[in-house]
Amino acid sequence: MTKRRKIFICISSLLISVSVVNMNPQNIVADQKEVFSKNIDIKKITSYPEIYEEDTDEGVSFRAHINPPVNLASENKEMQVTYKTINFDVALKELFSDVGKIKKEETILQPENSLYQSAYGENDEVLSNSIGMFRMEKTHWKKVRDAIEISEKDLGYNADMYREPHEFSFGTADEVWEKLKIILQKLGVMTPLKPTKFYMDYQTMQKEDEKSINKNEDSAEESKKVWSEADNGYYILAVQCVDGNTVFANTYFGNGIEGKEDTANVLAYIDKDGIQMLEITRIIDQISETGKVWEMLSLEKIVDAVKKKFAMVITEAKIEVEEFQFSYMTEAISDTTYCLIPVWFCNYKQIEKDGSSRMCQMIINAETGEEVLYELY
Repeated sequence: MTKRRKIFICISSLLISVSVVNMNPQNIVADQKEVFSKNIDIKKITSYPEIYEEDTDEGVSFRAHINPPVNLASENKEMQVTYKTINFDVALKELFSDVGKIKKEETILQPENSLYQSAYGENDEVLSNSIGMFRMEKTHWKKVRDAIEISEKDLGYNADMYREPHEFSFGTADEVWEKLKIILQKLGVMTPLKPTKFYMDYQTMQKEDEKSINKNEDSAEESKKVWSEADNGYYILAVQCVDGNTVFANTYFGNGIEGKEDTANVLAYIDKDGIQMLEITRIIDQISETGKVWEMLSLEKIVDAVKKKFAMVITEAKIEVEEFQFSYMTEAISDTTYCLIPVWFCNYKQIEKDGSSRMCQMIINAETGEEVLYELY
């Protein structure tokens, strides 16, 4: 298992013919009663089913949980944002105060002509910073990182092993999250964040790390790790939100399924000695209106867009659509400004004849019904 970002593009196509559609009125989510002031002349707040069910003759099934938009109407004001650059000096003070001799470097990145800052400690600690991208790693994170894989696309996915709540000696997960939020605010992260917490106890980490070592013949040195309660820690992932809706960058690193935990804006690992790893990606700095208005397509039209894509080629694989999740993605409209594009993430499982499966995704523009393509980074 590896934590390095890697490109893995899942492509699937199939021929669909509809046989059953179930939109049970009892499953309809209650209408939203309030919206934020940015919404104009509200016509109607759209209702959504909790589950969308549909079967096809070619082995395609929709048993999709619906994660609908919040605080949005059928008409909404278009928004634009800029990304935050973390204060490098504050980051050194808050995160590297326990690091010994520090070597600092600066360079100008082309063609955007932006500043890239980095700092290195004597024990391979590293801190790097540029517009929209910040990362800090310390020694202990390098020990534990191969014990968890959060990408559902990875065959070594094991994040579910760490979902059962634990309380470690240095504090609860909630207490640690509150302390992390204070640090994030000092670094300039002010947007609302929706966290997911993983409880990495040393017994489970030892078992999962051994599995990783057994799969890699070149990891003999790694087998010398000694595990104890001192290795316990919380792995916290957090996604930023605008008016209650999550926001993701339209940039494909290939490390996971967009809109899921592994594409979070903030990733942190905290143990008894504090923050051992912190990654902050494309956090919003400023938000404003563009003066344009966009209209929300119905869920039925979003489903139709999925069918049209998958009706191109016949495949022997079975497709199980598991989720439609509403979110925003950012799309560049200048070198420093990004538009918030409303999208639906259609997450589905592709099951091959041999029984193997993998998670795949289609992203649909919630206004136009068109597929959203990644900008490779």
